[in-house]
Amino acid sequence: GSGNVVNAAVVNAGGAVPDPNPGNNSAEATTPVTPGADLAITKRAEPTPAVAGSPVTFHVEVRNLGPSAAQSPNWADVMPAGFLITSGTQPGGWTCTTTPDNTTRNCSNPGSLAAGASAAFTIVATVPSNGPNSSGNVTNTVTVTADTPDPAGPLHGTDNNTFDNTFSVLPDGADPSLPQQ
Repeated sequence: GSGNVVNAAVVNAGGAVPDPNPGNNSAEATTPVTPGADLAITKRAEPTPAVAGSPVTFHVEVRNLGPSAAQSPNWADVMPAGFLITSGTQPGGWTCTTTPDNTTRNCSNPGSLAAGASAAFTIVATVPSNGPNSSGNVTNTVTVTADTPDPAGPLHGTDNNTFDNTFSVLPDGADPSLPQQ
């Protein structure tokens, strides 16, 4: 939640000695409370290893670890060089778009993601047949943000707002069922 917390205290003199200044026997302290939503994002590729020239599906999950609802959450995923987005899915309430060059997926929710809630998405992309990222280990990074501040502290913070997914890509024509050397 948000608002203010007011802490009031009053002290009274006791015993036979009168208080010489009764005007300073009470005080208030007001502490503003601002909402905070610790968003976390994860991503995995399927199948792994992926094969050059074939489709790969990325599964993205956004979670709100609280304590408040995340207002207008959104995330972005720029594909590794050579990967081209062909489709994707999103849950109700979210809008996802792919850039005209099919290299970036942006998803947003104009409402909120409740504390403790999660949302699951997919992105289907084609692995490049040749050139950069057509074989070897490939890393894809996804990042989530919201209008609600991400609280700082030992249990909450922005260290889980970005996720690096590293997966293997086999060259075109490789048999993924064979053990890799």
